[in-house]
Amino acid sequence: MKKLINIQYILVLILLISSCVDDYQDANPPRLLDAPAVSSVIAADDLIFDGQSTQITIVVVDCPAGIDSVAYEIADNNGDPIGSVTIDNLNEMKGQTKGDIVATYTSVAKTAAEVSLTFTVFDLQEREGEEIRKSSVPQGVDISIVCASDLAGTYNAVSGGSSTDGGAAVNPAVDIESVITLTATETPGEYDIDQSTGKVFDAWYLGVYYDDPTDIAGVLKDACGSITLDSYESPFGDGIIESSGSVDANGIITFTAMNEYGDEWTVVMTPQ
Repeated sequence: MKKLINIQYILVLILLISSCVDDYQDANPPRLLDAPAVSSVIAADDLIFDGQSTQITIVVVDCPAGIDSVAYEIADNNGDPIGSVTIDNLNEMKGQTKGDIVATYTSVAKTAAEVSLTFTVFDLQEREGEEIRKSSVPQGVDISIVCASDLAGTYNAVSGGSSTDGGAAVNPAVDIESVITLTATETPGEYDIDQSTGKVFDAWYLGVYYDDPTDIAGVLKDACGSITLDSYESPFGDGIIESSGSVDANGIITFTAMNEYGDEWTVVMTPQ
């Protein structure tokens, strides 16, 4: 009889312990594994031509629950999603705890832009029947997209414009002729221009503020046929605040610029 009582006592004790364990587990479900960790995002090329692609490597150094998916965002300086991304080896990387995820970014033809690409890696875990995804800290890379450009050379130019200075010698200036040279720089689509005003400044200010003809150099940019005077070396220390232009099928470049004083001029450049 005593032995039977002991056995019953042990069974009750086991049931109590089991119940306590179940209650504890219910109240304290297993902790989720750590989120994926990405050490770097690397682009094979940080400058590409329009319509071209470049490979991007997302280096995952730790993903305890296994890689499941990758999210990405594309944005240019205006927040527009220029171009497209494909994840090339996601099927191979699914379930892996570390490794390199390879993506390809493809730019848009006839579009120049500065693009930021941001990637986030997700795992897939389960707790109490619920699927839970943890994510890495988003990391990104910047890519410059330029169009092929071949504008270097010598041009015959005709220029004109209006000055806000009441003391200008000629105002407005019209049909000012000059010869302009564009010299390619190391940056694609960017040119040194030796006569950024097409001698309009001389028409306005020669004999008023200076006595010798002056060449006002600057930087001209070609972004897929969209022309801007990016900067110029004004003798008065001002800068360019507005500029726009184009190049036509015959290679004729036309651009208009405005400086900080409100002076405006237009230059039409015809290849020699």
